[in-house]
Amino acid sequence: MNFVPYWQKATRLMQVAPLVFGLAPLLTTAAISAQEATPAAGTACQSVIEYDVAAQTQRLLADCVTDETIFVSDGWTFDGAGHTIFAVDPAGGRLQAAVLTVHSGTADVHDVVIDGSRLEEPCLIDGGASALGGLVFLDSTGEARRVTVRNIDRAFPRDEEPFGDDQSQLESCGTGIAIIGEEAEVTVVASVVSDVGYAGVLVEQGAATISNNAIVRADDSGVLALFGAHVRVTPGNQISYGNNGIHFEGEGTSGRIAGNTITQMRGSGVIVMDGAH
Repeated sequence: MNFVPYWQKATRLMQVAPLVFGLAPLLTTAAISAQEATPAAGTACQSVIEYDVAAQTQRLLADCVTDETIFVSDGWTFDGAGHTIFAVDPAGGRLQAAVLTVHSGTADVHDVVIDGSRLEEPCLIDGGASALGGLVFLDSTGEARRVTVRNIDRAFPRDEEPFGDDQSQLESCGTGIAIIGEEAEVTVVASVVSDVGYAGVLVEQGAATISNNAIVRADDSGVLALFGAHVRVTPGNQISYGNNGIHFEGEGTSGRIAGNTITQMRGSGVIVMDGAH
């Protein structure tokens, strides 16, 4: 499934950054810093993100909840400081596209946990139109380091088959880390993805280096490369308890797979098909 048009459409409809970020060059760091007190349950993420202009860093000060995408702007770093972002569906709606995203430009994300255990809406069989990723790099470059994405796993309809006619029906059920678009070039390292409804790490059209990560219980594929992606899955990735471990598909999709450990797959360890190599 080509997710590019879906994610581009979704992000155009979202607020690119909070108003305070647009004023950041005119303000001191202290003036735009959130209070560092421990938040109560349900604290909105935007109220506990500090914008450090001097360091060009968005710093998460506490665990928080979001029902909308959090954007990391060009040239900035998102430092989660070990805190957790809990994703929820907005009232009467469905969180789509991304929990945290780098939307064009260059940015790094590190030391954050993204948790989807509070999502309530089920998975739709819609070819990815309502897709959600924990961390999404869209036509952007950067690094994801020590990022944990877990429980992005929307419930699949009980009366449907997840796979039919050699096609997955899971595209909208939840992806851990997605790297999307021809301009994307991202390193994913020392990160953990667990319990996702589609792919642990998805790469479409762009380039990625994926090393020393743990990917557990991805319902479709641990690493999925499509539509001409160039991906190095090496070294040291540990992929377990999913359907397929590493899956390269389509003309122009290429890369290197070496030095990984793949165990307890329901389907295959490594798949290279339909012109990929």
